[in-house]
Amino acid sequence: MSLLRRRKRPDDDAPQPPHTAEDDDKKGKSQKKSAKKKRRNSYSCVDNCCWLVGCICTTWWFLLFLYNTMPASFPQYLTEKITGALPDPPGVKCVKEGLEPKHPVVFVPGIVTGGLELWEGHECAEGLFRKRLWGGTFGEIYRRPSCWLQHMSLDNETGLDPAGIRVRPVSGLVAADYFAPGYFVWAVLIANLARVGYEEKNMYMAAYDWRLSFQNTEVRDRTLSRIKRNIELMVEINDGQKAVIIPHSMGVLYFLHFMKWVEAPAPMGGGGGSDWCAKHIKAVMNIGGPLLGAPKALSGLFSAEAKDVAFASGIKAISEYKAYTAGDLLDMLELPNAPDMEIYSLYGVGIPTERAYVYKLAPTAECYIPFQIDNTAGDTDEHVCLKDGVYTVDGDETVPALSAGFMCAKGWRGKTRFNPSGIKTYIREYDHNPPSNFLEGRGTQSGAHVDIMGNFQLIEDVIRVAAGGSGEQLGGDRVYTDIFKWSDKINIKL
Repeated sequence: MSLLRRRKRPDDDAPQPPHTAEDDDKKGKSQKKSAKKKRRNSYSCVDNCCWLVGCICTTWWFLLFLYNTMPASFPQYLTEKITGALPDPPGVKCVKEGLEPKHPVVFVPGIVTGGLELWEGHECAEGLFRKRLWGGTFGEIYRRPSCWLQHMSLDNETGLDPAGIRVRPVSGLVAADYFAPGYFVWAVLIANLARVGYEEKNMYMAAYDWRLSFQNTEVRDRTLSRIKRNIELMVEINDGQKAVIIPHSMGVLYFLHFMKWVEAPAPMGGGGGSDWCAKHIKAVMNIGGPLLGAPKALSGLFSAEAKDVAFASGIKAISEYKAYTAGDLLDMLELPNAPDMEIYSLYGVGIPTERAYVYKLAPTAECYIPFQIDNTAGDTDEHVCLKDGVYTVDGDETVPALSAGFMCAKGWRGKTRFNPSGIKTYIREYDHNPPSNFLEGRGTQSGAHVDIMGNFQLIEDVIRVAAGGSGEQLGGDRVYTDIFKWSDKINIKL
């Protein structure tokens, strides 16, 4: 049997080239390139996110380094070159006119702007004693979110701290000067009052735990009692000059509650007597006060769709636990017997503000919340501001102008059931003028709910009243809306 043999290719017998070091180098480089390509292809989404965060942080710290190393006057110089000369800050302007401190000033912050710090906590909060859980850098939200939420939550039965946890409001002017690094709340107003000559002996931040009900701030922290004593002390050490109170946002409602409490008999009240406010308060300058409510809070409670803060379980909480009734709110709006006192409503206008909503039933398969805003609802009528299921009106983006201005326009104007002693009331509206470029920051003519705290016109009005001026000397009412016409349409027994 013949054997089949494979025919040799011509190059089989050809001599192979000798193996050299150069070949090893080429092979090594090829392997390195292949490995590098594999590593590049194996990058995960987490790697890419970390790389992006690292680039952002590096850029931020580099810009911060440049900002801190440049001359202090350079930002102002650059801004003036682009936008023109800046006006004098209100404090500088008032000093040039010879104004000096006269009345002590009390600040009452609104909801969420006051800092909260930890005094006692569970094991997961080790190392956080007297560190801010709310306000500041908010670092603990990212480091230990579950622990942070556990310590920020209140007991559903008592409305107070859960067992083993004590979270308390930060004290002093630093409690609400900045909400977060670089984001001022009261800082600009405090700085301008300081230019006139104010200091901590005649400025006081009435900080409170905004998570609690108003009365529970007294039950747990004796906050109302401490406000009463601090005002009495400030009046005493400032030669008997009455205090000017400056509440913002929910702080307006909180101070209305205080005025009812301080004159009520002890132990439920402060026991100050019916003339306490007349003896100790010169003026109350309400900034952005939601005296008739803030409708956007309802959307957060009803369907967890508020733009700012959403509370998914709000409706359940209101139905199960005590809340203010309409009668309670009307009683709280009654002013004390203090005919020489003045009440101001200071608020921004010119920004579309949520007023009402169009709701639809949500499919149960998609969401456990039964209602949601119907974002298909709209109106082509230019006189009806309905877009994406939301009606808007004129206001400061959070509080409608009617809510902030009605009481001073009608409810408290003259002698009424809400103002039995005829306290003088004034409305000062601030037309929103946003910053023209990023160098102006949040602007000096803003009418937005929080940014208005840096509005130069508002700050000047506050300084003039604190220095002894009256509403008449400010020029009386200054309005840009039809607040008086709107108020007349509301039929309420006065």
